[in-house]
Amino acid sequence: MRLPIVLSLLFFVFAEIALAQNYSTIEVEDKYNHIKPSADKSIQYTIKAGKGLEVDATKMDFTTLKKYLDGKDPDKIFVICENGTYVTNFNPSEKITLDKSTLTPYNGNTKFLGFIKGDTPIISIGSIKLQNKQAKMAQVWATTLIVE
Repeated sequence: MRLPIVLSLLFFVFAEIALAQNYSTIEVEDKYNHIKPSADKSIQYTIKAGKGLEVDATKMDFTTLKKYLDGKDPDKIFVICENGTYVTNFNPSEKITLDKSTLTPYNGNTKFLGFIKGDTPIISIGSIKLQNKQAKMAQVWATTLIVE
């Protein structure tokens, strides 16, 4: 009796892994950073609508941007989209998946629903800093996505 339940669970686990392999991928590059004063905001990533996104920042050098985070590496990724604002932990030396299993609501939003066609979410990298006794997003890299 338990075997069908175990097999069903394994099926769903492998199905989720297979879906993750179909996520769009972006490589974090300086030319897409819209925070810089000289940024060309017309340079944007285009991704396919889906439940998640793979982010690869392993080639990005955050050394000069650390000064905006009190000398430390960025440790958060923020997603700001029509459904709300979400956050997850970030390590610049590892690729990360942004989906409902990794993104948590920031300031009480609803659960992450995915990247929806027609939305233009903002992906930003940074940290959370305390300002006036409130947690605020401190961003050192941000860009807009076009979701098709």
